[in-house]
Amino acid sequence: MLGSQELVGLTATAVVGYYVYSRIMRKKRKEINEVLFFPDHTIDTFDKQQIGDKIFKTITDLSLDEESSLARLLSHIRSAERSIDLCLMIFTCREFAREILECRKRGCKVRLILDYSNIGNSGCQLRNMREGGVFVRGKKQPFLMHHKFCIVDSDLLINGSFNWTGTAVMGNNENVVISNNTKVVSCFVKEFEKLWSKHAP
Repeated sequence: MLGSQELVGLTATAVVGYYVYSRIMRKKRKEINEVLFFPDHTIDTFDKQQIGDKIFKTITDLSLDEESSLARLLSHIRSAERSIDLCLMIFTCREFAREILECRKRGCKVRLILDYSNIGNSGCQLRNMREGGVFVRGKKQPFLMHHKFCIVDSDLLINGSFNWTGTAVMGNNENVVISNNTKVVSCFVKEFEKLWSKHAP
């Protein structure tokens, strides 16, 4: 049986060990600070008359291509190993839905907060998300839930003016900032958890 002093010593050692380990891992982790701009003009075969109704095709068929903002953005989503938290005003783009559902099939926990006013709009991916095992919340409120951010594995932030629509990819002037800065990401994690609790059924 360990005495109280021995327990205190073991606890202190564990805390120090974890602190040192986390500092080392933080230094080893590659810093990500990337900015993407849209529209993405590398998309050649997209039917502009039916934005959102068909799967996107790029010159390289969505393979990693530094020239393609869409492919870069999808690759960050695809990097998820544990979880994806989405807080979006509108979600109609099937290509993003396909990536999210692929992550879900791999075992990632996915949560989606969607502005209530856009639920049921043409092309809304809400039903696909629910059928694919995504946890979804949306609630009526006096003003818009205007966020457009995604948190991957609780340590990578995708955020900007960009709505998850075909129009944002093909037509609008949009920006997306991608970062794994711990302080920045933690602020968005807190905001997501606050809204997730607020809009509980």
